[in-house]
Amino acid sequence: MHPSWAANRHLIRDAELETTIRSFATPLLKAAGLRPEVVDIIIIADPAVNAFVAGGANIFINTGLLQRTTHANQLIGVLAHEIGHIRGGHLARTRSAAQAASKMATIAMILGIATTIATGRGDAGAAIASGGGASARQAFLAYSRGQESAADQAAINLLAATGQSARGLEQFLGILDNQSALSERFRDAYALTHPLSRERMVTVRRAADASAEIATAADITAAYDRMIAKLNGFLRTPTWVYQHYPEHDKSPPARYARAIAAHRDGDTGLALKRLDILLGDFPNDVFFVELKGQIYLESGQPAAAEQAYRQAVGLARTAGLPAATVAALELDLGRALLSGNQTAGDHAAVTTLTPLARFLGDDPLYWRQLAIARGRTGDDALAALALAEAAIRRYQLADAQRFAQRAVRQLKTGSPAWLRANDIAAQVAQRLKKR
Repeated sequence: MHPSWAANRHLIRDAELETTIRSFATPLLKAAGLRPEVVDIIIIADPAVNAFVAGGANIFINTGLLQRTTHANQLIGVLAHEIGHIRGGHLARTRSAAQAASKMATIAMILGIATTIATGRGDAGAAIASGGGASARQAFLAYSRGQESAADQAAINLLAATGQSARGLEQFLGILDNQSALSERFRDAYALTHPLSRERMVTVRRAADASAEIATAADITAAYDRMIAKLNGFLRTPTWVYQHYPEHDKSPPARYARAIAAHRDGDTGLALKRLDILLGDFPNDVFFVELKGQIYLESGQPAAAEQAYRQAVGLARTAGLPAATVAALELDLGRALLSGNQTAGDHAAVTTLTPLARFLGDDPLYWRQLAIARGRTGDDALAALALAEAAIRRYQLADAQRFAQRAVRQLKTGSPAWLRANDIAAQVAQRLKKR
């Protein structure tokens, strides 16, 4: 698990979390007549309880919401509701503002609005959303009660079409309903962005009561429990983890959380020992091996990290995991190669990272790592272009313009890279004129 942007952007990338949530969402998306590959699921490292759809077919989910749920059906119910918003076309409020922006610039704007809602402050949100805090708040709270009811009904239908109960959605709405007596300042952001009415509660409860009680598939429950254990391991204090996942709990999620907690507590030896025991039971588990690579990388053992990440990539391919998941693991492999500060590793990083653009091209971290690899291997022109790619996705327009112009001067006129650098420079110039 690592931040994709700077910490104040609150965006994280984690192959396991993304794979798990996407596995829950894919049947619902297909039932809604949507292509799963065009819907992005974006995880925000934010303790506020919120999820929303914005800037096109982007589903944003806060880690706070994930950790507030108590079982997989609640999360699946939330996903069904958000997919209902996509299916219902309830996104017009963000389209005009984001029409000319890149995907990641749109995400920057949306995250700024989310900050405004979560904190009640307009400064951070306005800086990104290019508007006052009040206007950003009003725009973001544009879901009407009618749209919320329509999304609920869509969720009920999607859950039924995929053989799942609406009980989880009812339970999650019940959690929000318990806050109805609180002032707006103390309510969860989800309750503010998704107006809750008594009629909504009644409709969802009736649907849950009318449907047969359906047991959650064991693999869904296991994946959910692991995801929450991983989140808790990384986002809670080690003390909290050891209290909630005590040593006598021998379940894989509990052992996973304790291994992560030991790593975060600085006890690399104990973390690796715990992980090796887990791998003894699950030797082909891609994400346990991935964590081993992360522990080695963050404890200053690049050669061991490289070996672990290579193993994780191989296991992911053998298991037939999605190409985007394999690419995310290869990005980590590239980071391990670069961390060794060896010429051979730098060249290997270029070879590893270059083909990943079609999967990770929206991720500024990817472009930053490629820029480092290009710079170390003496390709200053392509390094500048990669830095421009990273900057424009962070909506850092001045930096994007500077690096793009540098790349234009150094690249061969008319080459594909030269044309791309010119495109970035032109895009930035157009956006700066609109400011």
